[in-house]
Amino acid sequence: MGGKARPGLESLLAALLAAVFAALPAHADHYAGPPSSSTAYWVVPAYADIAERGSATAKGVVFWSHGVSGRIVQYKAHPHELMRHMAEQGWDVIKVQRNNLYENGWEVSGELHADDLLKRIGEAKAKGYRHIIAAGQSFGGVISLEAGAKTNDLFAVLAFAPGHGSDARQASVNRRYDMLTDMLTDVVKKQQRARVVLSAAAGDDLHPHEVRGPRIRAALAGLNVPFIHFDESMPIRGHGAAGTAQFFAWFGRCVADFADPAKTPPAGETKCPPPDPVPLFLISDKLKVEPPPAGLRPELAKLSGAWFGRFDDKLEVCIVIEKTTGQSVNFVYALGAGPNRDKSMSSTRRVATVDGQKFISAEKDKVEIQFELAKDGGALEFLVISRNRENRFKATLERDCPQ
Repeated sequence: MGGKARPGLESLLAALLAAVFAALPAHADHYAGPPSSSTAYWVVPAYADIAERGSATAKGVVFWSHGVSGRIVQYKAHPHELMRHMAEQGWDVIKVQRNNLYENGWEVSGELHADDLLKRIGEAKAKGYRHIIAAGQSFGGVISLEAGAKTNDLFAVLAFAPGHGSDARQASVNRRYDMLTDMLTDVVKKQQRARVVLSAAAGDDLHPHEVRGPRIRAALAGLNVPFIHFDESMPIRGHGAAGTAQFFAWFGRCVADFADPAKTPPAGETKCPPPDPVPLFLISDKLKVEPPPAGLRPELAKLSGAWFGRFDDKLEVCIVIEKTTGQSVNFVYALGAGPNRDKSMSSTRRVATVDGQKFISAEKDKVEIQFELAKDGGALEFLVISRNRENRFKATLERDCPQ
């Protein structure tokens, strides 16, 4: 596919790309494209900073497959944090990359994707890997399941938000959303001996029309194999729920233990309960609060550090101001799980600009955040404005964020 570059230009581009990728951090392979325009599939180590152990010493090998979005590049997406944890625990984790120019929907490309994965599973077995896992997000999750339906060489299948169609929002006579659920449950019923982990969270904007959990659980229960199913009752919402820090903090180690060859979970469902107690926030322990520079206005100098409060609906909010200057404030904005521990937690870095006595963080397609120091300097008046500008959420924040 695509035209062929002139030899001189091709060499120049290759040299430039090599220089760029050499300067990238340890995950650079995620960004390297196909070796040639005719390459449909290739593999890279999921983590360049974790050496491959090989079949003799690794727990096994995990083949990670990414999602799809038309013909937009998806191979640059990183695997879920759970995959890094498994790599650190002794698994060799390999990313199966797909050339976006060869994505033509499940009917045209899907079986080819599954066949390529099956070939890699066979090669891994021939190398001596005793435990082989197929894992993936969205389209990659379905590729993993389709492979699991055709081989008994898999030890486990980890399918997160799997779907044969990248988008079920546009229903039609020939593309009904219930048909996609039928396709999913049909392939689940065909799983062979592998342990199965499958997530289908609520609030998935690519599959918004029905609750799929009961049908998926019934299909899994009919397999007589160990399985974990995260359905719509899971508090973490959205198509990417399993890729969030909250999912890993709450359930990641449970899933990793379930997939550990040293463990023997019984046939039927294994439950992964949230941690007890649930952490109030998911904030990195690597925060670095810089001391205010000399000569900074007093009201700016007082901002540094952590501030905590609750919105009117009692949802917890914490901000940690890491750096202040005369023009801007760098801070971490975190939301808790709410008083019933049933909300999606989040944490993100933002930058606010100084506007008189206020600090305003406004970014395209994100909520706007405003705050200002109370006159006595002991509290922050905090305001969040929704993306559609129709809703406002206020809180008074005081010092320090409880863990």
